[in-house]
Amino acid sequence: MTTSDNIREEHLKKLEKIKALGINPYPANFDKKQTIAQTREMEGKTVKTAGKLFSFRTHGDITFADLKDETGKIQLFFKKTELGDEKYNNLNLLDIGDYLGVEGSVSTTKAGELSIIPTNYVFLSKSILPLPNQWYGLKDIEARYRQRYLDLLLNPEVRERFNVRTKVIRELRHYLDNLGFWEVESPVLQPLYGGANAKPFTTHLNALGQKMYLRIADELYLKRLIVGGYEKVYEIAKDFRNEGVDRTHNPEFTMIEWYEAYADYQRVMDVTEGLFKHLANAINGNTKMKIDEMEIDLSGKWPRISMVEIMKDKLQIDVEKSSLSDLVAYCQKEKIELLGKESKGQLIFLIFEHKIPKLLIQPTWIIDYPIEVSPLSKEHQSKPGWVERFEGYIGGREICDGWSELTDPLIQRTRFTEDIKAIRKDKEEAQQVDEDFLTAIEYGMPPTGGIGLGIDRLTMFFTNTWAIKEVILFPTLRREEKLDATKTIYPNLTDGKILSIDSKVKEKFPSVSVGLAIIKGVDIKKTDVNLQSEINDLIQSFSELTTESIGKMPPILSYRKLYKEMGVDWHSRRPSPDALLRRISLKKGLYNVNTCVDAYNLIVMKYQISAGAFDLDQINLPTVLRFPKSGEQTELLGDDKPYMYSEKELGYFDQKGGYNVDFNYRDAKRTAVTEKTKNILINVDGIHDINRSMLERTLKEVIEIITKYCGGKVEMVGVVE
Repeated sequence: MTTSDNIREEHLKKLEKIKALGINPYPANFDKKQTIAQTREMEGKTVKTAGKLFSFRTHGDITFADLKDETGKIQLFFKKTELGDEKYNNLNLLDIGDYLGVEGSVSTTKAGELSIIPTNYVFLSKSILPLPNQWYGLKDIEARYRQRYLDLLLNPEVRERFNVRTKVIRELRHYLDNLGFWEVESPVLQPLYGGANAKPFTTHLNALGQKMYLRIADELYLKRLIVGGYEKVYEIAKDFRNEGVDRTHNPEFTMIEWYEAYADYQRVMDVTEGLFKHLANAINGNTKMKIDEMEIDLSGKWPRISMVEIMKDKLQIDVEKSSLSDLVAYCQKEKIELLGKESKGQLIFLIFEHKIPKLLIQPTWIIDYPIEVSPLSKEHQSKPGWVERFEGYIGGREICDGWSELTDPLIQRTRFTEDIKAIRKDKEEAQQVDEDFLTAIEYGMPPTGGIGLGIDRLTMFFTNTWAIKEVILFPTLRREEKLDATKTIYPNLTDGKILSIDSKVKEKFPSVSVGLAIIKGVDIKKTDVNLQSEINDLIQSFSELTTESIGKMPPILSYRKLYKEMGVDWHSRRPSPDALLRRISLKKGLYNVNTCVDAYNLIVMKYQISAGAFDLDQINLPTVLRFPKSGEQTELLGDDKPYMYSEKELGYFDQKGGYNVDFNYRDAKRTAVTEKTKNILINVDGIHDINRSMLERTLKEVIEIITKYCGGKVEMVGVVE
């Protein structure tokens, strides 16, 4: 039974004792007269307040506790002389995490601590599970997202971040309402999706017997309202896109879109620029702020630069004069991935997206975009082939996107049709031909300007928090699989044809185990932008990691214990998860090796369990996990001299010699995975408190992420014990 299970059992016993005393541990209400913040201003007065216990310490006839609510914290100073014997003795039924109502006077103790001296207290909710002391590692970072209630309780800065989100939404409404906009609502379930290039979520409406979609944007419905006579409308809407989950994207997100009749994109930029200044003043008190470590000033007039001019200035390319083949050659030179058959406008936008945004630090409007990438935008009045579209960039990031709306129904029909035919990875991402919308604008639509702004991205912007999961209370996550140490998903491999564990190793380390897999036909690249995004997300999640907290992670302790028993100094040659996490805690970043190594390192850090991959074609099977023989050595990458094994340390040895050192996964030159490797052997190491379920979970995710970024076919999976 784990420590948490033991504590739960103790809490349940106390719960039964409370009930046996005739006390209701879960009453329906409590007449809370003051918040704790108000209580702290009432020294010398009697108060009645409530909150959650965050500490509890008894010293004979006096007991101290800390009580918190959403406004603050105050000490409770229980005295037997004030409560009486029975009430005081019942304090032993309380635990950290319980909700408690108290009545008493407020005074300062001899130690100078402002406190409530209770004359009475009431059980409001008995906790069953203990509050965690700290969050360690990515596993616990994920727990922060899954159990946001604990995150909010234990990390005040998280609550403040979501308070900023609330302020952003409140001030958005205030700003637009004062400009005469009407807030409206459009349907989430739609018979046809549109308003953006995105893959939709699909469902079925039984009552009507038809296919339906969750909206990807509310644009086309809001523009129907402009047709219907509204001149200024906005909606704060939940949108859904069946696409990737990464550091800046979540399948369910919140947008605000607004549309103004008789306005063009210049007017929309004016309104948006004013909005950002209004939000900055309302939230920060001024227009100066930080993005990452960059100082940003939102004041003044933001420059408006055409896409053509910014690419001339920053890249020395005149895209208007460049031919299609010139742009293709540029993309190939800069390693910008192409699908093939892109139009000139699509290539211009692709080059811009890859090269320009990171250069735009102070607030900047980029205007006038290729017509091929802007199917809902009005043609530019003086530049054929271009449209009146803008994007706002601050701190090297895109903040918003808007345009002069296309109001010609005949051209709009052509654009919809051309977008469906356009080259795309997924045809579902194209704008669909919305006949009802086309009918609406055939009745006449005035000149209109519009914009879409992500509420999540605005919150990231105003909190300088660049991981979207940190600004969504309950982000979309993979369904959690509970570990069951008795359940196995991979077979035992006992024939020794691939790998075996030497009997002397089993004798000294009975708990040792190895998960292994063979993947053939992999395509390993130097880097992948999506993989790097996942790694950056991980590093952001580890922002509070310290060298001390690493040393409290159970898997890390298991490897350190192994090293100690082998006589290896883990300070000088750490096991791989220890070494990787230490680099992050010291803000040194991670080395980019290749998509295979970088991928499995991500999982190593996620679960703190050692894993590695080797070039299968360079291994002479079978291999053995054993102690070295006297004089054995191997050549490691980066070393000038051969590495001499100690006779006590573990290593993987094939028929040619050693290719691994004590779960450290420094690559041997012979078996190192490179971009030329086509077949790989994966090992995952278990020892001491790393049980089989933990080993299998790690192996499963290593296989998943390698095949995700490197492809290949899994030929064998199993565990050697």
